[in-house]
Amino acid sequence: MTLKVFATGVCVLAAVCGCVPSTDLQPGQIGSYWSLNEDITPQAPLSQPGFGARKLPARWVIEQKPSVVWSTVSIVRAFDNMKLGVEDVRFAISPTHTDTLVKLIEDARQALEGFDELAEASAGGDRQMWSVKMARILVQMEGIARLASIEADPTGKAEDPAGIAAGPLLEAVAMYLNENAGGKILSELAPEEIDRLRTILAQIALRLGFDLAGKQMPSGLRQSAVEMMRQAERMEILEKSLAGFLLDQADQAQPAATEGEMSKIIRLASSWAPKGLKVLQQFMGQWDKMESMELEFRRLDDQPVVAISINVLPGKQVRLADVLIAQPAMVFTGSGRIVVLPSDPHTGETVISFEPIDGGSIELHYEGIIYNLVRLFAVPLANGQLRQIRVFVQPVKQGRQLVNVAMLSEAKADEKDPRRILTFQDVRTKRLMRGPFSVSSVTESEQQIFNYITPAKRYTYKRQKSAPAILTPRMASIPQ
Repeated sequence: MTLKVFATGVCVLAAVCGCVPSTDLQPGQIGSYWSLNEDITPQAPLSQPGFGARKLPARWVIEQKPSVVWSTVSIVRAFDNMKLGVEDVRFAISPTHTDTLVKLIEDARQALEGFDELAEASAGGDRQMWSVKMARILVQMEGIARLASIEADPTGKAEDPAGIAAGPLLEAVAMYLNENAGGKILSELAPEEIDRLRTILAQIALRLGFDLAGKQMPSGLRQSAVEMMRQAERMEILEKSLAGFLLDQADQAQPAATEGEMSKIIRLASSWAPKGLKVLQQFMGQWDKMESMELEFRRLDDQPVVAISINVLPGKQVRLADVLIAQPAMVFTGSGRIVVLPSDPHTGETVISFEPIDGGSIELHYEGIIYNLVRLFAVPLANGQLRQIRVFVQPVKQGRQLVNVAMLSEAKADEKDPRRILTFQDVRTKRLMRGPFSVSSVTESEQQIFNYITPAKRYTYKRQKSAPAILTPRMASIPQ
């Protein structure tokens, strides 16, 4: 169920009933629903992600420069400085390079999304399917490594500055993931192997893949897989060879001492990392409209914090759409800052805050014919300054599963009380089905509830699937 389904649904209701059911609010009542996190970056010091003694920069400043030569020189210098463990790094990328960089980010996103399919194959106990999915992920990782690293290209001709620039960024993502796993993912790598992007990516894929399969990763497996990847010339042949090799290795591997040790990391990676890469991909696709972008890794009470600052050229707009399916568009002008707290220590929510800087804006726009019809006939959706997105997920294999999303914004046209809240809650009842060789989780019933809250009213749309008697959820406090 998506925001577009909601929009379509309320249009139908508008045609039949004339409106979406609404409830009057008492003056000031919206304040009980409105909850903004304060800017946490002043209390969250910079923290260099790394592994052991190897540290990557905590602050990355990427500028837009028209000159290909200038950008190439700055990338090479930045790469040399990173080897010294500097805290800050600055380089430039020209618009000429962004096509390659966007493709690399897309490949990385697809590889991370492949872990969802790998998890399904693992849960079903289908070792053959697991090996095929695992091989496909490794081949995707190999393609990324060859594009982003001179060392990983068997021809020795990897000289695209966009790829070279993306290599360190991918290393930072890998180190950040490893850091949040307590160093367990890359713990088997020798110090000299940390500089090899192919080795890092292969280790991550194999470590998580075998953990999903409930197996210990055999000794020497990574070295053998990396050698096969290094020598391969045709990716389709490599994928078939890896699938057979991995199937044999999995059949011979010992059961994992702690089953599912990396499951939380896999859920984390498959939930936020592809969306984060899609955001980066969209920004880089509009790189000619931007002045610069700054990425910071921080920590607050042992919790990771990521801050991204965007500086758009005067008179230009940068637009983000469909990072979440059918989301309202996000429109950036001037300067703004996005702060991501993957897990709020008090609520367990993922909190994404949006802060305008020096007159800039980050606005939420409900655009298109569907949203225009909703606004005209059913719900007074208002464009405005986006302030925060809060996401709470309570995944379960059996019982009641909850997903709660709240988008908080401030309407531009309302000077008296601009606060607006759009919430979506999905509640599903699940049960385990046990087969002769597998255990799977199935959804028996589900309900979605949307609320749009203004200072005067709360508009509510509900959708129930399956027998209503099976699932009768109650709305939690808004927003969760």
